[in-house]
Amino acid sequence: MACKQFRIFPITGWDSDGFPTVGNPVKPCVPASGSKEVVTSSLTATHSTNSADLNADDASEQIFAVTGYDLSVSIYGADADFLAAIGLATKDAAGNLAFKTSNDVHVAAFVKGEDQKGKAYEYFFYDLVARPLDVNVQTKVAGQVAEPIQLNFRGAPISTSSYGDIPWFKVFQGNTGYVAGEVAAADFYKGTASV
Repeated sequence: MACKQFRIFPITGWDSDGFPTVGNPVKPCVPASGSKEVVTSSLTATHSTNSADLNADDASEQIFAVTGYDLSVSIYGADADFLAAIGLATKDAAGNLAFKTSNDVHVAAFVKGEDQKGKAYEYFFYDLVARPLDVNVQTKVAGQVAEPIQLNFRGAPISTSSYGDIPWFKVFQGNTGYVAGEVAAADFYKGTASV
């Protein structure tokens, strides 16, 4: 999907409605003063499912359930603060990075994009964990090379009181919940009513 804005939010807790509470958004790479933000080249979300065949009384039914999803993001460079926020590295006192071999930091994400016809939309991903980086990717994180780096997240559906189990929300431009400018923690969408 086309991606105009990508932000990570640290999860600070969970509300009784099942949605996460989030802290301030973190940009992958802060642009230089007066420069336009050109960070994300592509983003792909794919979900994995389990299925079951139910057979009884001469009838059969097949049930599918989303068990998780993968979010892959190609970005041009990643700041040390961003890598620390998603749990892939720890900064020392000098600002140097110690890359981690495992990660259990859960974050939420916001994506602003548009389809091929120009219709704008936003995705709110509620529970993601970034997969550790290999050495080849670690050498590119400073953004000094022409090709983007690939960040891979594993997501899990959340269990909400209003909507049941959901992996994410998609909000369309013009609808309640659409963020016109820069996203903030207060903008993180939880839906307007149960269906």
